Amino acid sequence: MEYPFLLVAVMKGDSICYSTPITDDVIGRLTAEQVSDVMKQIQELKD
Repeated sequence: MEYPFLLVAVMKGDSICYSTPITDDVIGRLTAEQVSDVMKQIQELKD
């Protein structure tokens, strides 16, 4: 089954991290391309 929209959360350990420059919550209703863009931003975050 394919879902039309995806969710992304920035995780730190086992918890959602709410204090990043990317977002302060779960990002919803994303396309696969948008998820890829957010994942690139997450990879560039410093600890």
